[in-house]
Amino acid sequence: MTDDLPQDTRAAQPATNGDLLAELIRTAGRRESPPAEVYDQVYAAARQTWQAKLQAKRQRTMTRMAAALAVIGLAGAIYVLQSPAPSAQVATVARVIGMLETRPAVDMNWQPVGDAVAGLNRGGQLRTRAGGSASLRLDGGVSLRLAADTEIALQSAARVELRAGKLYVDTGGRGTNEPVIEIITPAGTARDVGTQFEVRYVDDAYRLRVREGEVLLLRSGQEQLGKTGEQLAITSRGELATTRVAPDDPDWRWVQMIAPAPSIEDQPLTALLDWVARETGRPVRYQRPALQDKAGLTILHGNIRDLAPMDALGVVLATTDFTYDELDDGTIMIRLRTD
Repeated sequence: MTDDLPQDTRAAQPATNGDLLAELIRTAGRRESPPAEVYDQVYAAARQTWQAKLQAKRQRTMTRMAAALAVIGLAGAIYVLQSPAPSAQVATVARVIGMLETRPAVDMNWQPVGDAVAGLNRGGQLRTRAGGSASLRLDGGVSLRLAADTEIALQSAARVELRAGKLYVDTGGRGTNEPVIEIITPAGTARDVGTQFEVRYVDDAYRLRVREGEVLLLRSGQEQLGKTGEQLAITSRGELATTRVAPDDPDWRWVQMIAPAPSIEDQPLTALLDWVARETGRPVRYQRPALQDKAGLTILHGNIRDLAPMDALGVVLATTDFTYDELDDGTIMIRLRTD
């Protein structure tokens, strides 16, 4: 229908945007290329601007990565600080009779352990059950023995917490006044002065028995020295009483039953006799002085594992020229079998 309009009417119609753009292009003619130096300047400026933006972007990325790594590093440091350090070994199990249980940490369950455990770490807890007992060797050589129904915590090789029950300590007769172990209870702390002693803590009642040497009892800011043959008892009311106890008293027998036996292979008989005397609290004498020299030249073989001292003495002497008698005063008299 548009073709039917007069020519002047079509010319009067407004031009579209496309027509105007085409007209401008035709009017402008062919665009001339800029000079090379201008092109290079514009390109260089554009490239510089692009590189600046890229560098800024990279910087922001590196900043975010550094912040993230810092957070990770801080978290790792906090984890290391909060995580407990690897526990150091402070003891080994020498011998077990009956049931011995261990709990490596307070949030873990009690687990049974057997004889000759590889090691016990700082902070570990141990307990014996009814009818059981155990012997430990603390790092440093101290012998620690647990009676039945006893629970302890190993704070270190020189510090043991007795929570309940009864334990025995033998520091090996070091002949020094330097304390090497403390036994801690709520009622008091026993600090050795080169000795053999027993600590009992049951139902808030405390008892310290000194078999050999001296023990310093610390309680309520006060010190009380216990000497050989003395028993210091603290009642639940806090009262202290001192009595006597013999080194060969029958109450020490539980200690002998769990005593770790020494190796006797290629050792002289005198070494065995010294061990028996120390463990039983009974003196060893010879019927004639010359017999001591003969015993020193008698070399032993075999082992006495899991034998109590007096049982071991009988078994070993049966393989030698010696025998023994028990005197009324508790002395072990060594004599030749033919005498």
